[in-house]
Amino acid sequence: MKSFTKFIIFIAIFLEFLIGTTSAQKFYIKFVDANNDNSINFQLIAINKSDETTYYTGVAPPNDHKNHMLLLTILPDTKVKKQFIWQTTASEKSFLYDIYLTPDNYIYYWTSQGDSRIEKVGKNLVIYWENLSVIEKFKPLKGDRLQIVPVPIPSSLWLLTSGTIILLIISLMRKKIFDLVKS
Repeated sequence: MKSFTKFIIFIAIFLEFLIGTTSAQKFYIKFVDANNDNSINFQLIAINKSDETTYYTGVAPPNDHKNHMLLLTILPDTKVKKQFIWQTTASEKSFLYDIYLTPDNYIYYWTSQGDSRIEKVGKNLVIYWENLSVIEKFKPLKGDRLQIVPVPIPSSLWLLTSGTIILLIISLMRKKIFDLVKS
């Protein structure tokens, strides 16, 4: 009976860990040319409530953070607004990007790593950077669209979870069978 209780407690803790890992708000933003005019039009409004820190924000392709592109420099205690037009092609009507924020070009905070939370307000996406004093609002223009794309859970995590549960079940069954044979 003790091993069964330990097994249930272990499974509960493991599932809590798995749910905590998957529920952290990690996301990309997909910029979509919804009106088919071969351009993606959006406005970025950033508010820096810090009295002394300048922040830099931009985008990078998923899993390629070295290839990032600066969008805005946000000076201390300011509100910055800039409009962007990105050209698309017939084959590529959308771009999937990881958004970053950095105070010094050494430490980077990424939306894909759960360093922020996002809120959809109408057609706009508002990013609140955790423990930082910056808020960013992405506003689509001219009929284009912005979508929140969750970062997928790695398949290795699912494989680890299922394998661990199967090994625990086998060890419990083996012990019970051994106890039955012994008596």
